[in-house]
Amino acid sequence: MTLDERHKLEAQHPALLGDVAVRRVEQIRGEHHMLAIDEPRLDQTSQLKEFLVVSNYFFTALFALELLAKAESAATVVQARMRGNQARKQQQEEADA
Repeated sequence: MTLDERHKLEAQHPALLGDVAVRRVEQIRGEHHMLAIDEPRLDQTSQLKEFLVVSNYFFTALFALELLAKAESAATVVQARMRGNQARKQQQEEADA
């Protein structure tokens, strides 16, 4: 993003002032939208930068594990409901016979 584009964007959207990287996102229909992502400008060799990178990986892995646990839990609930429905259906068939 050029400096002119940044100044135009800051004039249009005052809430985006500060150390915010703005990226252009293109949707399937070809419309352009702006996406503001907070990216602090840190020295690439600083300890803070290294800590943020490591913690980013840690939390990404943590949330991925949470997603897997919730998906497994949902699958277990669905299977239990299906077994319960089959058992009720079988009991009803036995009662009718």
